[in-house]
Amino acid sequence: MKKRNIFWGVVFLVIAACILITELGYFPGINIFKLVLAAALIALLIQSIPHKNFAGILFPIAFLCILFAKPLHITNLTPWPVLWIALFGSIGLSFLFPKKHWENKHAFSGSYNNESTAYTQSAGEQENGSYVQTEVTFQSVIKYINSIHFERADLSASFGALKVYFDQARPEHEDLLIHTETSFGTTILYIPREWNTILNVDTAFGNVEEKGMRSPSPDAPKIHINGDVNFGSLEINYI
Repeated sequence: MKKRNIFWGVVFLVIAACILITELGYFPGINIFKLVLAAALIALLIQSIPHKNFAGILFPIAFLCILFAKPLHITNLTPWPVLWIALFGSIGLSFLFPKKHWENKHAFSGSYNNESTAYTQSAGEQENGSYVQTEVTFQSVIKYINSIHFERADLSASFGALKVYFDQARPEHEDLLIHTETSFGTTILYIPREWNTILNVDTAFGNVEEKGMRSPSPDAPKIHINGDVNFGSLEINYI
């Protein structure tokens, strides 16, 4: 059983137990809606910490402050001041502590060619390396992957929009990886319809949508798409 399934299973069981206890009258005056929403926000916060997803950490805290402003005696900080604090705090921490995706390359079963990597950050349109890294914050970026030996892409979109076209990529290996993290933004991927797509993305207050018809070929590479979507959307278009 996957760890995330255990995590969310426990979260929903705790929510169910809290509702039951409240309805039995043990905690009179507690708002069930606030209780459920608070549990979901705390779960998102816990899930975001290992990934250094600062937006996924600070915004749940901000919403918790808004929900419980009166008992915490912080009504002067809600709602807008605490949301602005979360926004600029997320941006500042993202610059001070950028994600180092290349440290996690051992988690992928495919090969990795360090000599041909291409590191980019919100700049340029054409990518020819086997490894592509793109981080987008408060802007819209379009990438075209033209590599003849593409292996892996690490994509991050926070408060922005990122479009990446993989239809011109010519991979040498049968296992490929796209790791995407989206927070308060949109990531749109254009994948060849004949590739064998294996989707494994966690969502929290976000959604993943697949568009177009897939026509997977037995000889085509396997593309593993994983990552997290928090308060955003991931769209996969098969072309």
